[in-house]
Amino acid sequence: MELATYANYQQYKQELDTELRKTTEGFVKIGYLLKVAKDTDVLRESGYANVYEFAQAEYNIDKSQVSRFMSINDRFSEGGYSDRLKEQFRGFGHAKLTIMLQLPDEINEELTPQFSKTEIQALKEEYDEESKITALEVLMEGEDPEQKTMDSNLYKILHQLGKDEPKLYVKLHGATRGNVSDIYEILAPDWEKIYSIRISGVGRFLFSVKDKDKPVTITSMRTGEKEEYVWEEVLGCIEHLTAAGPDAEAAWEAVYGEEFPEKKKIAPVQPTAQPKKEPPKKETKVQKAKKPEPKKAVPARPEPKTEAEEPLPGQDSIMNHPEYQPENPKSLNAEPISDDSEEEVIENVTKDSEIVEKTPLEEAEKPVNPKSEADFEEPAAGLEENIRMIAGYKAGMTNTINRLQVLVQEERWGSMITAAEDIKWRAEQIIKILARG
Repeated sequence: MELATYANYQQYKQELDTELRKTTEGFVKIGYLLKVAKDTDVLRESGYANVYEFAQAEYNIDKSQVSRFMSINDRFSEGGYSDRLKEQFRGFGHAKLTIMLQLPDEINEELTPQFSKTEIQALKEEYDEESKITALEVLMEGEDPEQKTMDSNLYKILHQLGKDEPKLYVKLHGATRGNVSDIYEILAPDWEKIYSIRISGVGRFLFSVKDKDKPVTITSMRTGEKEEYVWEEVLGCIEHLTAAGPDAEAAWEAVYGEEFPEKKKIAPVQPTAQPKKEPPKKETKVQKAKKPEPKKAVPARPEPKTEAEEPLPGQDSIMNHPEYQPENPKSLNAEPISDDSEEEVIENVTKDSEIVEKTPLEEAEKPVNPKSEADFEEPAAGLEENIRMIAGYKAGMTNTINRLQVLVQEERWGSMITAAEDIKWRAEQIIKILARG
């Protein structure tokens, strides 16, 4: 058999693209035909109970594959129920579409057939990673103080991108001022690129660069909201970020207040054999977000004390003050809530209207007997004693606050409530001391 001959590469690729497109559209048509078998009585004379039994017996296609074919047709066919693939999804191939099934439309809109299966899988991993983080955990992260003052998501994202990718910052610093082509080629050396960038306290965003004649897009992975910015806006942000001086590394240090990373890794030069030159790696079209280094809880420095020395008045607990506790001591002196029992406790709380109406701390503030609030005031102390008491309460609050991050990571919500009550109680004691003067 003679091998086919082609006049040039373009002719060869055109024929291969045509066949691959037929294959992909074949998957869409298969999904359509399976849906017809599911939704009509066409199998009535076949003897099969349903489409899954039919597909397994006749074509060895199991139930999960049948569902996948039908789902591809739902998402990517014209009108969601036809044998024709939507125009924007032609050329992707079955493997890519299978991954894209697990991504929201807002992300799929940023993809083109030129993205490889590996690159689309990388985007899915970023989406899955962000999906694991709860809204409460995002809130607890807090925003970067400087980014919080920035007036656009574009500026925040470019600011974070420069911090995460110092080498890219250096290239942008060296670009010709006001030249869109220079910036475009740096950001998308392979014509198009998607950056996944995570903003603390907000979440992951996709920063998509496709063409210098089209706006860049920013897509929130958490909400799906999209924003478009023209290149003049991109240039303005980059010029502002790189205007801290003529030296790129010094400018980076001035913007981010840190030592340029490469300076930390300088090793002494040692004579070695000449390394083999490796071919340049293909530029990826998807860049994952840099994972933030885990923040370590800083324990409060313990105050040195001798056996004879008494602890600071503020370094006690609400448990040591029965006058602030409720009549029923179980509300605050209960056994520690285990992870297994937290859901049961929460369920009981939602059923008990009296507990919902008043928090344990509000109950604790009720006096045991009907005395005036003045009867519970601590005796007046001197200025020096007040300072010592406030310092003690602050030290106790610091320790509890440091524990909160661990409790959030371990999802110990009941313990978090107790810790928050303790912080509130200490703050109230400080306010009382300050009110006394």
